[in-house]
Amino acid sequence: MDKPKRGGCGPPRVVGIEEARKKRAVDRGELARIYDIATRTPECDEQKVLSIKQRLKAGGYRVPTETIAERILVDNLLEAFYIAEVAS
Repeated sequence: MDKPKRGGCGPPRVVGIEEARKKRAVDRGELARIYDIATRTPECDEQKVLSIKQRLKAGGYRVPTETIAERILVDNLLEAFYIAEVAS
């Protein structure tokens, strides 16, 4: 059986059972490594949050208006692209 050519699209290459087993074993190992990293990583940088809270209380935390505007625009553009992608 001829193997299909790999390009930007098309069906995936057909693999044998042994190759699929090896790939699955690698995937399990990779998933275990990712899970381990994820469980050891805090949800947020607690030191940074504490620092920002202290600066807010003291009145020393300022975000440039350009940064705020840029973030709002980027968020809106990403949302628009997502909606357009889902709709198509």
